[in-house]
Amino acid sequence: MQIWKQLEKIESSCPEAVALGMFDGVHRGHRKVIEAALKYRGTYQTAVLTFTTKKIRPKQKASQRDILTPQGRLSLLEKMGVDVTYIPDFEELREMEPREFVTEILCRRLRAKVVCCGEDYRFGKNAGGDVALLQKLGEELGITVEVVSPELEDGYPVSSTRIRQCLLDGDIPKANRLLGYRYFIEGTVVYGKQLGRTMECPTINQELSPNTCIPKFGVYVSTTNIDGKEYPSITNVGKKPTIQGDRMPLAETHIIGIDRHLYGQTLRVTLYRFIREEMRFESLEELSRTIHRDIRTATLYFKETPKGKQNS
Repeated sequence: MQIWKQLEKIESSCPEAVALGMFDGVHRGHRKVIEAALKYRGTYQTAVLTFTTKKIRPKQKASQRDILTPQGRLSLLEKMGVDVTYIPDFEELREMEPREFVTEILCRRLRAKVVCCGEDYRFGKNAGGDVALLQKLGEELGITVEVVSPELEDGYPVSSTRIRQCLLDGDIPKANRLLGYRYFIEGTVVYGKQLGRTMECPTINQELSPNTCIPKFGVYVSTTNIDGKEYPSITNVGKKPTIQGDRMPLAETHIIGIDRHLYGQTLRVTLYRFIREEMRFESLEELSRTIHRDIRTATLYFKETPKGKQNS
C-alpha cells in the first residue's frame, strides 16, 4: 500500500475510487465505507483520504480522542486491500473551503471518479461542507458520490463514540464486537525500572499516545505478538501507582513463559478482558502476589475459553 503524508506532494497517477472519513478506529462502520470503494477495484485505484494531527491534545476529552494511532490505522487499511492512503496533517486542510477541497484535492490531485462516505461526513473549513454539497459538486465535476448507510449493532449505529466509551469502561468484549476485530495497543518497547524481574515476572513497557483514547486503568487478559506468534500475557494500563513519581500512562505487559530481550521492538498487544482495577500496593511483596494471581487468571482464561468465544 502506498502512503502519502504531505498534501503538496499528492498527485495520483490514475483515476481513483476514494473512501472519505477520519477512520480513527477502522471499525465496522468505517469498513463499510471503505468496502464501498473497494468494490471499484479493477476499474479504479482504491484509495482512502483521511488525516492525522501532529499536535498533542492533552486537554481533549478522552471520549473524543482517536481509537488507534496513525500507524495502527494504516496497518488495518493495508490488510483490507487499499491501494493508497492519503493521511496529511489536518493543519494542511483546515482552512480549505469546501468547494476548493473537492475541486483541488478530490478532482485535480486524486483524480477521483467515485467517492464514498458516511451520511454524516463533513469537510472543508469549519466543517462547512456536508453530503448534499458533496453530491452537488460531484455532479458538476463528474464524480459519482456514494453515501453509505450506517452499520448497526443492537439497533444503533456502530460509532467511534460508542467504542471509546466501551474502552473507558473496560468493556473490551463489547468494544471488540463493535470494532470487528480485537482491540490492540501497538508501540515500541521502552526501558522501565525492571522491577518485574525482581518478582520473577519480567515485563515490557510501551508508551501510550496522548492523542489516543486510553482504556480504563487496570489489568487485562491479553496476548502479545512476537515474530508473528501470539503469546498469552497480562497487561496493566495505567501509571504504576505503587512506584513513586509522576509519569505518563503506560501499557506494561508480562508475557507468560517468555523472558527475552525485546527493547526497541515494535510489538502488538491485544486485549481480551478486564481483570481488575489498577491498585496501589503497600509493598512489592503484595504487588508480586497479586501479579501472580493475575497470571493464573489469564492462564485459566485461555485454557477454558474457546478461541471463538474470547470476545464474549
